[in-house]
Amino acid sequence: MSGFMPRLPHRPVQLLRGTSLVAALALVALGCRGHGEVAVDVGGSVGAAVAPPREAASADAAASPSAPAAPAPADVVARLGRLFEGPASDAWYGVYMGSRKVGHGHMLYRRSAPGEAGAFAVIVDLEMTLEASGRRSRMTVSERRFYAGAPDLGLVAAEMEMRASGVRDLRRATRAEDGLRVTRTLNGEAQPERTLPPSRDNLAFLLVTNPTDPDELEVGAQHTVYTWDWEDEADDLVVVTVDKVEARRTAGITNRVATLSLAYDKSGITMKSQVASGGSVLLMSLGAALTLRQEEEEVARSGVVGLDVVDSGVRVDAQLGDPAEVSRLVLTATVPDGFALPNAPNQVVEPLAGGRVRVTLVRGPGATVAAPERSAALAEDAIVDWRAAPVRELAERLTAGLSTSREKVDALAGWVHDNLDKKLATHLPTASAILERKVGDCTEHTWLFTALARAAGLPARPVYGVAWAGDHDKRFAYHAWAEVDLDGTWWAVDPTWGEPVADATHLKLGFELKRVGAVVGGLALEVIDHTGHTGAP
Repeated sequence: MSGFMPRLPHRPVQLLRGTSLVAALALVALGCRGHGEVAVDVGGSVGAAVAPPREAASADAAASPSAPAAPAPADVVARLGRLFEGPASDAWYGVYMGSRKVGHGHMLYRRSAPGEAGAFAVIVDLEMTLEASGRRSRMTVSERRFYAGAPDLGLVAAEMEMRASGVRDLRRATRAEDGLRVTRTLNGEAQPERTLPPSRDNLAFLLVTNPTDPDELEVGAQHTVYTWDWEDEADDLVVVTVDKVEARRTAGITNRVATLSLAYDKSGITMKSQVASGGSVLLMSLGAALTLRQEEEEVARSGVVGLDVVDSGVRVDAQLGDPAEVSRLVLTATVPDGFALPNAPNQVVEPLAGGRVRVTLVRGPGATVAAPERSAALAEDAIVDWRAAPVRELAERLTAGLSTSREKVDALAGWVHDNLDKKLATHLPTASAILERKVGDCTEHTWLFTALARAAGLPARPVYGVAWAGDHDKRFAYHAWAEVDLDGTWWAVDPTWGEPVADATHLKLGFELKRVGAVVGGLALEVIDHTGHTGAP
């Protein structure tokens, strides 16, 4: 095992990277009104209520995307045209985390300009400000999606650009006969081109998520939506439910407003949207904390104080001692409605009265590794580019002569812990870029370790959740770590904090950044009991 840095009296602040957290929260909130396909026949009445069972909707999502698409009827195209040319087509938003304004966004719908793909364009620009230890930084996200005017109104091209900490990450996706062709450049350096499965992303979603006449909606009606997700590079299934339609008086004007709920299948998060007559989205909320409020441009751009990434987390009045020595921890937890904590042998979740749960965390083996999980944990993706030559070469060098998987995990985790300069909000989007710069917070540590493990033939996956930051901070900080398949069982590894077997203060929320976004501001914890270190395998 590589030697680890001695632990300080309290843990250095290594939160889940602020840029990743806020980008995930904001992009989900922005994308849910702009990137989906209504699962109805566009040859029929798009406004009609559709309430497919979850099983049927999932089966429909897996149907062959190469089947001939029904032509878009003239009234659908005409209604889209009115929406794109109406007042709802250009809107500005202030972005808030609780009561703190952290950024602003701009959404624009327009017809494609000469030389651009498709017939319609959906444009989203976002600027977020982050604050940590007296330093302020900005992250910008710009997305362009282009859709056909007929026959299927489908996604024909998309572009996503993120800029932060001197890094420019530009991704493009173009529809082809065999799927989506995806290209990527990092600071101008081209990455290998890839072909992904076709997307069901379709512009007809606007007639459901931006209804121009709320009174035409049926309360309780559901619509199935498919949204292209840049994080997963795949479609996600979303169920849109009409919660209520009511009259609302704002600034002396009475308007009809519909409240919609959007439930994401993969991540389990739920978003709320309030839409006024004309298709104008007044407010969007994700989880318990993130809110986008429609504002005049000047107002949206002003008053931004930024997200305090150092002070985020869940405050708890407790003393646990050295968290690295905690082998068992019992908590009570309150989570937002509809959110379920993962249950495993090392994280046992039991329901209590009042919507709370009891969670027993144990330092030790987790769930049995299923075959599909093992395959996914060996794959290369947009972040974990383990086939990059520098990553493979380092993994081979660090594990040379080691005979057991545990020895390899210790060596890889130790090297990552010892060799990455621990800084917040670096926004390095791939494992190979992290290795090149050797800097980052817990997300960079986790992504690089995961890539090195996969390059060494060890199934590994990132995990997102909260972990005890130390008695000095008295909070569970948003954090990232990894799980590794050792002899058919998932074991938690924390390369940021130098723990080849993570301590029992790590509370797992899930395997996607959006899982963190679903609980920010809505997670409450209380420490019931804890016991000390009992050894590691």
